[in-house]
Amino acid sequence: TMREGIYAMGYLSLVPFIRKFLQVRDADSFVLSSVLAGIMIASITQPFDCIKQRQQENYIAKKPADIKSCTQELIKESPRGVFGLWQGYVPRAVRVTASISLLAGTIGLLCKYNLP
Repeated sequence: TMREGIYAMGYLSLVPFIRKFLQVRDADSFVLSSVLAGIMIASITQPFDCIKQRQQENYIAKKPADIKSCTQELIKESPRGVFGLWQGYVPRAVRVTASISLLAGTIGLLCKYNLP
């Protein structure tokens, strides 16, 4: 739920904040702000996603599936240590960026035409 909360916060508040910061009000600003927000959100939520996946694997394998043990396992198994929590970042960042772009674009169109 923490991961989803950060994700929702990103597309509901981060995209408009970045657009306002850029001080541009055209279609390009939606794309740029969505890409920046997607990269930021993916960077923040990737460790939570990685831990969640390990919890699912451990649950199926009947191993301890609590957050602490899964985090310790991931860090211990990765040759990169703590940075192993960002394993699979690029594909997820692309997916998150694309979904935020679609959401932000849809919200932008709804606002443009004053639709609820």
